[in-house]
Amino acid sequence: MSALTNIWNNYTVEFSTTQKVIIAIVLGMIFLIAIFAIVLVILEIAG
Repeated sequence: MSALTNIWNNYTVEFSTTQKVIIAIVLGMIFLIAIFAIVLVILEIAG
């Protein structure tokens, strides 16, 4: 029983870590897109 619990705990930790990485990548992409959009707006205003 404890072996199954250990396997479950390891899987849960790995899964949550993977989720954190995916969330970080998604947030990073959104952040970059937002900066890119702001730069385009500034260039439009300046131009």
